[in-house]
Amino acid sequence: MSDSSEDEDWSDCEVDSDEETESIKFEQSNKKEEDNQNLKQVASIPWNPNPEAWGAFVSLVPKFPHVDLIGKVTFGRNSTCNHVINDERVSGFHCSVYRDINEKSDSPNPFYIKIIDNSSNGTYVNGTRLVKNEEKILFHADKISFIYSDINHTEPNPCYRFEDFYVLPPTHHCSDIEETYIIGETLGEGQFAQVKLVKDKETGIEYAMKIIDRSKYISLNNSIEANSSKIMNEVKVLKHIKHPNIVCVKDVYKNSVNLFLILELCQGGDLGQQIKQFGNYDETNSKIIFQQIMSAISYIHDKNIAHRDMKPENILLISQDNTTSIKLTDFGYSRFVSEVENKMYTYAGTVHYLAPEVIQDAQRGGYSKSCDIWSCGVILYYLLSGDLPFRDQNDEHMPTTTRIVKGKYTFGKKFNNISPAAKNLIRRCLTINPSHRITAKQALKHPWLTGESEKITDEFENVWIDRRTQRFNQISQKRNQNHNRFQLQNSRFKEQK
Repeated sequence: MSDSSEDEDWSDCEVDSDEETESIKFEQSNKKEEDNQNLKQVASIPWNPNPEAWGAFVSLVPKFPHVDLIGKVTFGRNSTCNHVINDERVSGFHCSVYRDINEKSDSPNPFYIKIIDNSSNGTYVNGTRLVKNEEKILFHADKISFIYSDINHTEPNPCYRFEDFYVLPPTHHCSDIEETYIIGETLGEGQFAQVKLVKDKETGIEYAMKIIDRSKYISLNNSIEANSSKIMNEVKVLKHIKHPNIVCVKDVYKNSVNLFLILELCQGGDLGQQIKQFGNYDETNSKIIFQQIMSAISYIHDKNIAHRDMKPENILLISQDNTTSIKLTDFGYSRFVSEVENKMYTYAGTVHYLAPEVIQDAQRGGYSKSCDIWSCGVILYYLLSGDLPFRDQNDEHMPTTTRIVKGKYTFGKKFNNISPAAKNLIRRCLTINPSHRITAKQALKHPWLTGESEKITDEFENVWIDRRTQRFNQISQKRNQNHNRFQLQNSRFKEQK
C-alpha cells in the first residue's frame, strides 16, 4: 500500500509540475515581449558618446539616460555624484566605476574595469548582488542593475549594459550583436577590417566577428559601384554559400559606420603563417590541401563568383592539430561576374599572386574569374617550395609585375624531388593566356590530384613544354606578320597621299 501511495503522490506532482511549467513559460513569453518592446524604446534614447570616454553604461530602461564613463564615475542620489539618479530607492552614494592599469603582459586588454557597491538596496552584476564595499571586475557587455537583480517592469529601476570602448569602440556599437554574443579579444586587423572573437550566449559556440569599415572598404575598392547597398547585397549572397572548404557566414549586421560578419572560427592560423614558421609542405600534404582549394574555387566559379585575392593568408587551417584541413576566407575583394560580359575591371589582389591580365587589362579589356587559377598556381608553387615564383631576383633587375606579365619563373633546386605531374599542374595554372589556362574543374581531374601522376613523366613534360613554346612562337610570328602588313599598308597609304 505504501508503494502505491507513493506512486500516486508522484503522479500528482507531475501534473502540478506541468501546470507550473506552462505558467512559467507564459510568464517568460510575456517578459520576453516586454523586453523586446523595451529595447525598441531604448534604441530611441539619444546618445552621442563623449570622445574622451573610456566606456559607457548603455541604459536598458527608457526612463534612464546612457552614461559616458570618464575617469572615475560615481552613481547615486547625492548631488555631488558624477551621475545623479533622482530615485528614493537609490542610495546617496550607490556605487562607483573606474578604470585601472592591468599589469599582466599577456592580457589582451591593458585595463581592468572595476565597480564598488556602497548602497543599501544593492548593485547587481549579471543578476548577482555585489558584496558591499568590495571591488568587482567588470567585463564588456556585463549587465548592471540597481535595486533589483534585473529590470523591474512595474517599478522601473536603473539597468545598464557595460560597454568597454577598448574592446568595442562606439563606432562598432550594435545592440543586436551584443544581445546575442559576448565580444572578446581582437584576433587580427587589416586595411579596412578588424576581427574579434565572439561567443554565442545561448550555445557557447565561438565565432570570429569581422568588423568592416564601410567607408574604407569603398575607398580601397576604388569603384563607384562599391557603395554600401552593393556591399550588403554581395555579403547576403556570400551568406548562402555552403561549402566544406569555405568559411561560413552565420550572421550579418550593420550600423551607420560598419558592417559586421559573424564567421565560422578557424583556430589553426593561416597557411602563410604555417609555411613561414615550419617551412614548405611535402608533396603528399600539398596535394591534400590543393585539392580542397580547387574544390572551393570550382564551387564559387560555378556560381559566377571570383575570389580575386587568393593567397596563403586567406586560407585558414581548421585547427592547430590539423594542418591539412583548410577553409577559404576573406571574400572582401570578391566580385560577382556578369554572365553576359564575364569580365571584371577593377584592380584587386596582392601583387605576388596577381594574374598577368589583372595587371595589364584591369582598366582595358577586363579579366575573368580565371585570375583565381593563376593565384592558385602561385600558391601551389609556394606550398611545395616555400618560395614565390615571381619574387624579384638578385641577378635580374626586373620588377615583380614585369616577371608576372612575361610569365618568367623557374623551378629551383627545391623542385628536384617534386614529381613532373605537380610541376605540370603549376604550369597549367600559370599559363599567361587566361583562355588557355586550366579551369578549377579541369584541375580536379588532373593526374596529380587523381592519383595518376605516373601518366606525366619528364618526357611528357618536355613534349608539353615544346608544344607550348612552339604554339607561343607561332602566335608571336603571326603577330609580327600582321604588324609588318599593317606597316606596309600604312606606308602605301602615305605614298598615295
